[in-house]
Amino acid sequence: MALENRLDLRLSQRLILTPQLQQAIKLLQMPQLELAQALNQELIENPFLEEVFEEYESERMPAEERTEYEASFTDDNAEMPFGEFDSFTVEEYFDERSSDGRDLGYFNAGMEEQPSYELFYSKQPDIYDHLIWQLRLCDSDDEIRKVAEAVIGNIDDDGYLRATDEELAHSIGVDASVVSSAVDLVQGFDPAGVAARDLRECLLLQTGRLEIKGSLVEKIISNNMDDLQKRKYSVIAKQHEAELSDVMDAVKIIERLDPRPGSGFSAAEVSYVVPDVFITRAEDEFQIRLNDEHIPRLCINRRLILTNEEREYLRGLVTSAYTDEQIAAMADTNVVKRVLKRLSADKVSLVFSIKQDERELLKKLMPEGHEHSSDELGMLPEKLGSSPDLNQDEKGFLKDKFRVANELIEGINQRSKTIYKVSESILKFQRDFFEKGKQCVKPLNLKDVAADIGMHESTISRVTSNKYLACDHGVFGFRFFFSSAIQSEDGEVSSTLVKDLIRKMISEENQSKPLSDQMLADGLKAQNINIARRTIAKYREELKIPSQSQRKRFS
Repeated sequence: MALENRLDLRLSQRLILTPQLQQAIKLLQMPQLELAQALNQELIENPFLEEVFEEYESERMPAEERTEYEASFTDDNAEMPFGEFDSFTVEEYFDERSSDGRDLGYFNAGMEEQPSYELFYSKQPDIYDHLIWQLRLCDSDDEIRKVAEAVIGNIDDDGYLRATDEELAHSIGVDASVVSSAVDLVQGFDPAGVAARDLRECLLLQTGRLEIKGSLVEKIISNNMDDLQKRKYSVIAKQHEAELSDVMDAVKIIERLDPRPGSGFSAAEVSYVVPDVFITRAEDEFQIRLNDEHIPRLCINRRLILTNEEREYLRGLVTSAYTDEQIAAMADTNVVKRVLKRLSADKVSLVFSIKQDERELLKKLMPEGHEHSSDELGMLPEKLGSSPDLNQDEKGFLKDKFRVANELIEGINQRSKTIYKVSESILKFQRDFFEKGKQCVKPLNLKDVAADIGMHESTISRVTSNKYLACDHGVFGFRFFFSSAIQSEDGEVSSTLVKDLIRKMISEENQSKPLSDQMLADGLKAQNINIARRTIAKYREELKIPSQSQRKRFS
């Protein structure tokens, strides 16, 4: 077949993700804390963004009240009028002096807030710090201590040594026997079982501290870890020719050992779930409130751009100062034309690319005593006077940042609206749950919510991922309210309800005779819920509940 070049025209439809759409999707699926971090970073990088803080109470007062309010705070060093001083008695003087303890040489506790004791907390020592501290106290040879420090550096947070003797010897440049001695030294440190290579060695190190060497406990750990995990106690008893009761006593000792000796020194921070939505009940109605406490409120920095009101004001100055005939006859016509052109262009170009002659023309047209009720108009001279002349790359950078700032603010607003709509729809479908509890959860899927609020199913999926809702019954992930339907004699029931029933039945079972999956299915059938045994097994695995044999306990 011969190769040839040719041109073909094809008509096709494709969905192209614009930068705006990509940003909206990214914002939509962000959890709250991650969104707050991203916005704080954007506040640092984007000059057009600023955070809106709540106004002080005095700023919301009328002008007259604010003047009286500010006048009530006088300077402590201001001289007191003689008339007031003359009426100031000796008793009043000492009462004032003794009220704050100045005569005694100290200030009382109410005068100055004491620093919190949390500021003086030291860092929680991790497993590395704990082992290094013990290494500094031992009297081994310097070479072994040096290698032991490298051994400690290769111990993970669970307390296990994650490097072989050969790897350590090669990296440090010493003999393998020295590494072995250093490992033995570290394994003698606290906590017991540290620096082990695997679980078997970790448990054996701990039994060595119990002085039960050669006992049935040590034999089971050395030879029957797989049988121990599968709870085949009769097989273990037969192999070691021991009574089942003795095996169970040995198992109880093994269960008290720590499989992760370094976990007690973990420096990992606990992360708490922050609800994105609060649904509270007020009388017979439910109220939905978005939690934006940790999300900074953004707005465009008005000191860097011209508002629409300012643009219209400047355009009015130019058009009122010159007629079309005057503009045509003037020598500086190009300056006036350039100003009018910039006033019709985007907001950024006027402030950041205005020329010196254009700036002087606008400032000349402004009336003296520039007083307007609008705060934005009050900043006009400042904007026009401090605007630098920029090259093309700098202008492009500022325009891009201005576009990003507007799109980010719009994306955040759209994100809040979408989350609110989804929460409102969930409340509509799961109202019985919010009124009565988990036993009233109904089957629901993403398609139902998407059809209810007129959005795509993928959008609902992004909204409900990694987000949480708080109500009177607790804090739940959004995905908790979406579950498949299971047929019962009373109609459809939610798989979430079935999982809750399975968990409850297993928690109430006799541990010496745990329920099998078939018994669980029969128990649900008695409650008019028909479900197959394999479905029970799938739900049990999702709930991370062991099988019947692994849940069995021997008395």
